[in-house]
Amino acid sequence: MRLLPLMLLALGMWLLVPPGSRLRVAPDVPKAPSRLHAQDGAALVAGLGTAVLFGGWFGLLAGIAVGVGARALFTRLAADDSARREALARQAPDAVDCLASCLFAGAPLWTAIAVVADAFGEPIAGVLGRCAGRHAMGATHADTFAELLEDAVLAPVGRVLLRSVESGGALTRSLVACAEQMRYERAGELERRARAVGVKAVAPLGLCFLPAFVLLAVVPIIGSMVQSLF
Repeated sequence: MRLLPLMLLALGMWLLVPPGSRLRVAPDVPKAPSRLHAQDGAALVAGLGTAVLFGGWFGLLAGIAVGVGARALFTRLAADDSARREALARQAPDAVDCLASCLFAGAPLWTAIAVVADAFGEPIAGVLGRCAGRHAMGATHADTFAELLEDAVLAPVGRVLLRSVESGGALTRSLVACAEQMRYERAGELERRARAVGVKAVAPLGLCFLPAFVLLAVVPIIGSMVQSLF
């Protein structure tokens, strides 16, 4: 009987693991989006596991509390991650331009990275600072820029830096082009969000006009019908 809650908890932990880090035995195939997000599934499984583990009314109440608490925690973590990515998307183009300017002025790469890290606040300053720290400790180029390469926003910058330090190629022009591409993608993302807001605003606006439509179109018709009857 104790095996079931352990299996449920293990399933909840598995749902939290990003799909990209799981073992793949076949090429990616597009799938229909799941009705439950992985975080929702993990919270549900955690609540069920707690309910089964304790049993009875206490287990039911504890399971509800654990499920709701886990969902709130996952939502908070997701919001923090989203805010961090948004801040990185705002900072990255200007930071990359600043890095290119420092290199164009003749500064060494890691001196330029330190200058950019000092000039910009979090979160990009922390990422660059950790990269500089790994370089100072003698890490390989791949390990040095690993955090940049794994970040969805800064991955293009990481690839440019890694390619340059390994091949000795020119870096300034590549960084300028990377900054321009990031601005272009950022503008496209903002335009997509603006269009989505416009689409989502249709229903509330329709509800706002509904009372006027009822008063001006429906009520007179009903009134004339009632008057004709009497």
